[in-house]
Amino acid sequence: MEPASNIPELVNLLDPWQPLQHGDRNLYVPIFDGVIEDLRDSVLYDAKHTQTRFVAGQPGTGKTTALNFVADEVVRANFSVRFIRAKEAIDIADVDIIDVLLILAFKLVEGHPILEPHLLEKLLNLQRAEEGVVTEPRENERLAPRKQAQDAEDEGTRQKPMIRFNQRFFTRLFQDKTYRQMARDAFRLKKSDLLDLVNDLILEYELQSKGRRVLLILDDLEKIQAQPQIKRLFGDDRQFLLGLRCKKIITIPVHLAFRPESLSVNQEIHKIGLTLNVNPTTEGDLAECPTNSEANKKILRQILRNRMAADADLVSDDAIDEAIHYSGGILRQYLAILHAAARDARRQAGVRVDREHVVRGRRKLADIQARTITSLSQIQFLEGVRLKNIPSSLESKSFVEALLSNQIVSCQSGVPSYIVNPLIENTVRVCAARENASP
Repeated sequence: MEPASNIPELVNLLDPWQPLQHGDRNLYVPIFDGVIEDLRDSVLYDAKHTQTRFVAGQPGTGKTTALNFVADEVVRANFSVRFIRAKEAIDIADVDIIDVLLILAFKLVEGHPILEPHLLEKLLNLQRAEEGVVTEPRENERLAPRKQAQDAEDEGTRQKPMIRFNQRFFTRLFQDKTYRQMARDAFRLKKSDLLDLVNDLILEYELQSKGRRVLLILDDLEKIQAQPQIKRLFGDDRQFLLGLRCKKIITIPVHLAFRPESLSVNQEIHKIGLTLNVNPTTEGDLAECPTNSEANKKILRQILRNRMAADADLVSDDAIDEAIHYSGGILRQYLAILHAAARDARRQAGVRVDREHVVRGRRKLADIQARTITSLSQIQFLEGVRLKNIPSSLESKSFVEALLSNQIVSCQSGVPSYIVNPLIENTVRVCAARENASP
């Protein structure tokens, strides 16, 4: 992509949901080079070929963009890199380790003339625990699959349906809960066998790739918000992720980075995020924190500058400052504010984004973010964080939900502390005051 010379071009370059790709290096600002270099060094030189590296950060902090730049020319010369965006293949709102293993297997060999048919055959054979019939769910089974299965068992006249594995099935696995449930029922007692199948495919893929080992980058798992699913995937079933016989980088929900013991592994967790506010809980010799905060603000300014042509003056300085302040250091939120402001300027046929455009843009986003607050207990929790900067408990449901929904933002310098997302800080303050004034 080329830098913008006018407002309509800038609107397209500020899309907050489009991470920069490796080919967009001219727009890229190396914010997290320390993390990237550490990951790259581990991939290239650590002897353990089944090594797992975890990456954590709040939603929208730039993890996907950073991971897109891990595999440089040296890494690609030594590894077959498979970058899998889980949200494009798995329903993040309904995730099971069986879904993950199936999609990993399919994405690894998708389109390969030998290995893809081999995978489909292996999956069909694996599910043959008993004599069955290869089929797809009929319409009445799709409406009531458990009832149909019970009726068949009671009658004793129907054989257990088996899945017909093909490309269509993997599309339906993403789109249709009925297919996911069929797969989970088929492999619930065979998860270890399914892991062995994936590992056999990894070995075959490496042999087909002239001996280059597989590097798996599994993104988007940090977007899972349902706590029971997080506990199952990264707790009860974590051995199936760790058991993949290749080097792998996996994103995880950010709150697990504050409780690494919950993963029960001795792996370093790389945290990604920018701190714009001086940590209010730090004391003593942490005088460098203000410097780091200002440096991070300069980084955010450079992110915008890189997306504009050198001779283009498309956004005023006070508009940039306004967007930075209300971003809270969340890159996607920063881009979303600027994107909304630039769209506003475009509608008015403007040639420059001014502070007034940004104010209107961030207010729209504030209304959307405020809708994530749905209970009095959330207001009370957020007001406590606003006043004290430290949650009452890192184990509480309120803390986890607030962190995953970006209602609060982590300050990563010094002792861990938190601020309320600047977009909703005033809403929290007003609502809390109103509640305290109630008789």
